[in-house]
Amino acid sequence: MTSGATIIATASGATVNYVNPTLFAALTTHTLKVSFSDNATPANAVTNSWSFKIEPYGYYSRDATHSYLSLLLGSTSFTPDGGGHSGATGDRALDLTADGTGGATVLVPTCLNAVNTAAANDTLSVSFWLKEYGIAGASAFWFNSASVGRDFQAHCPWSDDTIYFDTAGCCAGGTQRISQNINTFPGWTTDVFWNNWHHFVFLKNASDKQVYIDGQLFLDGASTSPLTTDIVELWLGNAPGVGGIHGQLDDFAIYGNALSTANITALFAGAAPTTVDSANLLAYWPFNDVGPAFIKSVSPSPNATGISASGPACKVVAVMVAAPR
Repeated sequence: MTSGATIIATASGATVNYVNPTLFAALTTHTLKVSFSDNATPANAVTNSWSFKIEPYGYYSRDATHSYLSLLLGSTSFTPDGGGHSGATGDRALDLTADGTGGATVLVPTCLNAVNTAAANDTLSVSFWLKEYGIAGASAFWFNSASVGRDFQAHCPWSDDTIYFDTAGCCAGGTQRISQNINTFPGWTTDVFWNNWHHFVFLKNASDKQVYIDGQLFLDGASTSPLTTDIVELWLGNAPGVGGIHGQLDDFAIYGNALSTANITALFAGAAPTTVDSANLLAYWPFNDVGPAFIKSVSPSPNATGISASGPACKVVAVMVAAPR
């Protein structure tokens, strides 16, 4: 048996599971071969093989600092080339409502040690671009803590057009939450505002919390409860039990400090996060990599039956191969 493979045998057959140690490159074709002895007397050597192709539109995206993976779940997909906030060739974004039903989300299970280290100092910033087809009760991002749930989270906006910024739990004013309706922002006139790309920064610096929109300070308030240090996952565009964003997300970056106004202005002006306060940049997903991808086609079907050379049927019920998660 190939190292790392597992076989689950039942009376009706067997399931072989194998996780490749490295990610498959997009648009490559691979062959899977299963060899075994049937249960005839004497036993016969049996071999069956399948080819599979890695499709270009995949279920992973890497961050630009340490190759941390984000997992694209549900209907999440990459936009076409040029669909990112800059509109430039090579710039893509995540489309969180590709099938029109919502419910798309991105799970980030990595980079959390670095985030928790920053949270121990009660400082954290996130920067991203967002445009929405329509507003709904949703979370733009959600750092999930084992002890308090939403440790660093924003509704951007909620269905009432209010931006809520929660830290160290929810939802007490003064200790956990600051909020403000978008109608107080000078650039807003109607909700058509949300149909265009806008840049957001949410930051916490000890008890002080701020929200910037398009380089302008939108909200400044206090939340005295400190961040926890047991963040276990990050969700983008959605969170378990909370509605999803109906729109697109681009250039999501995490900083371990409170970004300065000058750096926020630079990010809004189009500077890549890797060129802004890079010493404090913990992770950054440009969402331009269109993968690495997922196995979408297998030929012939691995659910082969009756492939023994002789004797009672000996079958492989299923063969599943996947890149690491």
